[in-house]
Amino acid sequence: MRAAGNDFDGAYLRDAFMQSLLDETRLDTLAYRPAILFINGEYWGIHNIREHGDEDYFAEKYGIDKAELDLLEKHAEVISGTNEHYTKLIDMLRSSDVTDPSVYEAVEQAIDIDNFIDYQIAQIYFDNGDWPGNNIRFWRENKSFDPASAYGRDGRWRWLVFDTDFGFGMYGEYNYGNNSLVSATHPNGPDWPNPEWPTFLLRTLLKNDDFRIKFINRFADLMNTSFQPERVVERLMAMKSVIEPEMPEHIARWGRPYGMEWWHSHIDRIETFARKRPAAMINMIHAYFHLGGSAKLTIGAVPEGYGVIKLNSLILEPGAQGWNGTYLKSVPVTLTAIPMHGYRFVGWQGDTVSQESTITIELSEDMTIIPVFERR
Repeated sequence: MRAAGNDFDGAYLRDAFMQSLLDETRLDTLAYRPAILFINGEYWGIHNIREHGDEDYFAEKYGIDKAELDLLEKHAEVISGTNEHYTKLIDMLRSSDVTDPSVYEAVEQAIDIDNFIDYQIAQIYFDNGDWPGNNIRFWRENKSFDPASAYGRDGRWRWLVFDTDFGFGMYGEYNYGNNSLVSATHPNGPDWPNPEWPTFLLRTLLKNDDFRIKFINRFADLMNTSFQPERVVERLMAMKSVIEPEMPEHIARWGRPYGMEWWHSHIDRIETFARKRPAAMINMIHAYFHLGGSAKLTIGAVPEGYGVIKLNSLILEPGAQGWNGTYLKSVPVTLTAIPMHGYRFVGWQGDTVSQESTITIELSEDMTIIPVFERR
C-alpha cells in the first residue's frame, strides 16, 4: 500500500502514471490500482495497491529462483545474490575502449542494451529529479550469458522503474525545459542526485557509435509513439477520472493535497509537461550531440492488409492516412517493408527511390517516403 510518495501533496498519481507510459516497452514496472483504505472501519483515504520490486517480483514474473537472483540497488549495493558480475563489467569499461567492437560485444553479453536504453530514456524524459544517484534497481539471473534463453533468463542485467514521483514537473511548473540529458551524463554532478558513478555507464556507452545511434533513434521512436502528447494526456485524463470523485473526501481526511484547486493545478502541470516536453527534448538531443536540428519523416499510406513498415524499433501500419514523426538530422534511420501474406513489396517512392526492402537514410530536411505493395 503506497500513499503516492512525494506526490502525496500533488496529483497523487505521478509514479503510476509515468510507469504506465512504458507499457509498450519491455521495462519492468510496478502494477497499480488505487483503493479506498479503511483501518478498523476508520477512513484512511486513497492508497495505491502496488507491486513491490523485490525477490518475489522476479520469481513471479520470470520464474527466477530467489537463490539465483542478483538484485542490486544504488551503487551496486546487494539486495539479493552478488554484485561481482556487475562490478567486473564496470571495471572492464573503466580500463577498456568501448569503441573497440570486442569490448562492446562483451557489454552486449553483460547487459540488455535495449532495456538499458529504454530505462535511461524514460528517466530522462520524465525529468526524474530523484535520479540517477537514487532509486536505481537492476537485476539478472545469476548464470552465464545464454542467448537461447527466454526473455529475462539470459543472464544479462536489466533495470526496474520505480519511485518516479519527482518527475513531470513535481517541483516546478515549467520543468519540461530541464535538460536532464546533461544531468544523466554529467561526469561530476552534485552528490545528490547525480554523482559520478550512476552516470558512468551511459556516458561511456555513448562513445560507441552503434550505441549512440540506437539511443538517439530509440528516443525519437518513443517520443513519436509512447510519449506522443495526445497519448500521454489521454492516459493522464483516464487515471485522473478514476480518483477524482474520491479526492474531496481524501482531502477532508488529511488536509492534503491542499484543496481541489491545488490538486487540479498539479494535473494541469502534468498536462503542460506532456504537451511541451517532446519538442524541448528534441532540442536537447540535437544540442547535446551537435546534430543540427530535426526533420519530419512521413511514411506514405499503405492499404490495410497490404504490409507493415519497420522503422528503427517500431512496427508501423501507416493505413489510409500514412504516418509521420520527428527524427534527428544526420542520424541514419532504417526502414524495412514487410509484405503481408498474398502481397509483395514493389519499392519505395517519393524522396527516396529504391527496390530494396530495407533502406537506411539520413534526414537533412523533411522527407516523404511511400512504400508500394501489390497483390501477388
